Amino acid sequence: MQSVRIKTIKLTSLAILFALIVALQAALTFIWPGVVPITLALPLILLGAIVFGTWAGAFLGASFGFVVFLSGATSTAFVSSLVFQVSPLGLFLATVGRGAAAGIAGALVYKALRRKNEYLAVASAAVILPIVNTAIFLGVMVLFFQGVLLSPLWAENPPNTFFGLLSAWAGVNFVIELVLNVLLTAYIVRIKKVIEDREEI
Repeated sequence: MQSVRIKTIKLTSLAILFALIVALQAALTFIWPGVVPITLALPLILLGAIVFGTWAGAFLGASFGFVVFLSGATSTAFVSSLVFQVSPLGLFLATVGRGAAAGIAGALVYKALRRKNEYLAVASAAVILPIVNTAIFLGVMVLFFQGVLLSPLWAENPPNTFFGLLSAWAGVNFVIELVLNVLLTAYIVRIKKVIEDREEI
């Protein structure tokens, strides 16, 4: 009976995180003014990864990525739709793939450090998520879309390329994501403890 209750709590918590991630990322896809939508769902992915493990980190990260992928497939986001036209597989790897990889990386880093110090483990995982998220995104962009990325943005100003603009916005997003994740570390630890306490009752 106790195991059934714990499973119910875990599934309910995971479902709430999933719903929040999908809603948040869908909203940001439309309202974020930058070329690349920011990933403010990373703290939620991190929470799921450290509470429920690697599989949850992968699932929640992939869920975030799938929302971005759909925005490209349905032409509701400029960059994603442009990338989708060139290579749907490339966009899938740059969205769903990077989200899953970021979630897995966060879970593994936390697992490796949690016995030393809880806050250190969560903070380290919080740092690695945006690093993996941004690195894979830019890496896939270069691998699959060199022709598009290196084309001039304006004929009268050839040195400015799409990749330059994309990298600049990705860099801005990375800094915001990193700072937000680190600032929320203490709150994530508290929420994790609340969830674990509910499982023990």
